[in-house]
Amino acid sequence: MRPLQSEQFRSLSLVFILILAPLTSFIQQDSSLQEKSPFSHVNASLDVNWDWWEIEHSTNDIAGGISNVVDENDNTHIVYLDNVNTAIKYATDSSGVWVNETIASASIFGSPVSFSEHNSIAIDSNGFVHISFMEQDTMDRLVYMNNLNGTWNWTDLSCVCGGYSSIAVDSNDDIHIAHSDISSDVVKYSYFDGTSWSTVNIDSSDSNGPISLTLDQNDEFHLLYRKINPGG
Repeated sequence: MRPLQSEQFRSLSLVFILILAPLTSFIQQDSSLQEKSPFSHVNASLDVNWDWWEIEHSTNDIAGGISNVVDENDNTHIVYLDNVNTAIKYATDSSGVWVNETIASASIFGSPVSFSEHNSIAIDSNGFVHISFMEQDTMDRLVYMNNLNGTWNWTDLSCVCGGYSSIAVDSNDDIHIAHSDISSDVVKYSYFDGTSWSTVNIDSSDSNGPISLTLDQNDEFHLLYRKINPGG
């Protein structure tokens, strides 16, 4: 994070941008969202309108590791890293206005914490939120959180892991997370069957970087990750 210069302050925000298109002409839509900006970005060449909302505002670099998902009611759910307060935050517009809350921090975990910018979010068939991220205090660990009972619950998978996590929910609402041990370049896969967690290695050499996990209609998962030395 670059230091603020004297008599010069930067105004930074976490901004959510929504594409509303293709449209043949610009249409200003009314919204009950209190944080909506009074204007939209318009790409005339593509007939694309972009509406945007300011979710959180700060004079520092507050937001990192942003991931979002849309539920079946077209409500948006966002997880991001608050760099200033060393916390993981969750934001949603499901109530008609943007609301954000801290779901993970030192006070919640009860010990010093350090979070990476490797966050991921998914929604199950009942509209509950599932989040994964990496915490780096004494060791790299994968943390999984959900709001199944109306409050945020968390599980610590102490497997020297959690980097670049990508979470997905299958048709049975079981949880799948692909992630990596960034210290040894190992890609891992963790699965929760409703009772217990299992973790296995997927690729154990020269694999480190962004990971993307998706499930198809048959609950078969498709995994994308970076291979540092594919020919080695």
